Amino acid sequence: MSTVPELIKDLLANPEWHHIDIYFATHLESYISIDKYIDYKNGFILAQDGDKTIYINPDKIVTITPRQ
Repeated sequence: MSTVPELIKDLLANPEWHHIDIYFATHLESYISIDKYIDYKNGFILAQDGDKTIYINPDKIVTITPRQ
């Protein structure tokens, strides 16, 4: 079974998916979109959306939705 960081990295490595939308338990009505996985450090996923760097706590993720 993959960990959340591995799953996100694998999904973004697939050329079929250009972005991944990530929904969190604390705010189900909102989400973030990422287009590049950078690394997993100190318990956080480091990712990008365009030129913005985003730190993601994988323990708070509820749903991961790949999109083209």
